[in-house]
Amino acid sequence: MEVDFMKENKAKFTRLHSHELSFRASHVKSLKSFFKAHLKLSLVFIFSFSLLFPIFSESYSYSSNVESENKLFSQISVAYKNNFYIGTVSSADEFIEKFRDSVYLPEVLFYKAESLVNLENYSEAQKTLKDVLSLFKTGDAIFARGVFLLGKIKFAEKKYENALFYFSKIPSLLVGEAEGLKDIESQTILLTAQSLYFLKEYEKSIPYFELIISSGENYSLEEYMHSLSFLFLGYAECRKFNEMTKLFETFPEDYFDDDFYFQISLFVAQAYEELLEYKKAFALYSKILEGDRGTKAVIALKKAYLISEKYDVGIEQNVFFAEAIDNLQNAEEIVEEFYLRLGIDEFNSKNYQTAVSYFDSIKSDISESQNARVGNLYKAKILMEQNNYKEAFNILSSLQKIEDFDSDSVNATLLICNYNLKDDYSLYSQIPEIFAKIENPDYKSKYILSAFYSHFNSFQTLYAHDTILYIFISNSSSNVC
Repeated sequence: MEVDFMKENKAKFTRLHSHELSFRASHVKSLKSFFKAHLKLSLVFIFSFSLLFPIFSESYSYSSNVESENKLFSQISVAYKNNFYIGTVSSADEFIEKFRDSVYLPEVLFYKAESLVNLENYSEAQKTLKDVLSLFKTGDAIFARGVFLLGKIKFAEKKYENALFYFSKIPSLLVGEAEGLKDIESQTILLTAQSLYFLKEYEKSIPYFELIISSGENYSLEEYMHSLSFLFLGYAECRKFNEMTKLFETFPEDYFDDDFYFQISLFVAQAYEELLEYKKAFALYSKILEGDRGTKAVIALKKAYLISEKYDVGIEQNVFFAEAIDNLQNAEEIVEEFYLRLGIDEFNSKNYQTAVSYFDSIKSDISESQNARVGNLYKAKILMEQNNYKEAFNILSSLQKIEDFDSDSVNATLLICNYNLKDDYSLYSQIPEIFAKIENPDYKSKYILSAFYSHFNSFQTLYAHDTILYIFISNSSSNVC
């Protein structure tokens, strides 16, 4: 029985074990299939991700570059608008190196070019402007501005004809987007006017300056006042005295500051003289005397003095002069320069006696007054004209000892004086020494030295001075002194 039971249980166990083994084998097989399938899926995912990763990376890099590009362009714009030109140029160079394909590049190049112009680096500015202009066309605002900058560069370099070439292009460029560039239009007119003036094309410059004066709101006060000065000077050069006086009369007296008013008044007063309106001229000169204490007052005093001598201006000359001197009692230098100018005029007219009377009116000592020194120099020249070389020598010797005086003028005059004192060997022999003190010897001085060496048959020394020798030979038959 027991054996049968054991056999029966063993058979059951065998069947169960066999079934379990079969189940385990099946389960293992299923797991293998599962892991195999997941492994394939994982490999596909990894492979797909490896393909997509560069795209994600490139997208991130592009976003970073755009941010960097925008940031740098913003820095350049801020520096440019705040007139920080050195910073603009350095940042622009960095931008150009990093972002050659940027949509901002044309604008950056222009900012750099204009900054270089303002930094007076004209050579680099012109190179950059060529790049700028190649990226734009007529009708673009930056194209018009670029051409204007080329003209501005030539103006700054004093190449006025070249500047005018570029400025002449501007009107045809102010179309389309560039049509509203009023600043370029007004500055072109201003620089065209000045270019013509500096080329001494005064007649052509006048209409431009008149246009500036008639549209003053487009210009700074400094530009307006400079243009007004140029216009008055242009009128004077072209002898348009009527136009000058009429323009002057349109302004109220208090329109200008004193210095500008006195300067313009000198031009206009002389224009009134040319128009034979002596009372108006005298009145303007008198106004200058009331307010100015410089060179303009000296000129005005002299002019008014001479007008009151010759014409009826409503006051006698002596009365006017007494009042003027009283008004200038604390300005002795002006009065002395007035006498000096009158004396020089009389000297040039060979009215030596009158000239000396004016020079003698300068009471200051030569050690203290430049006017007294110049007056004495002219007095020495007058004495030499009168063959009074000894007395002239005494005056010139005194002037020669003053260090801050015009030594060339004194020594050149003294050279002529000593040349004419041949009878006094001690003075005549000083000629080489005096000549050596003249920094820029003139024709007469060179001739005198040549004549001196020739007089003593010092031909070896004479031959050592080729230029002097030539002058001596070419003038040996004439009396230069």
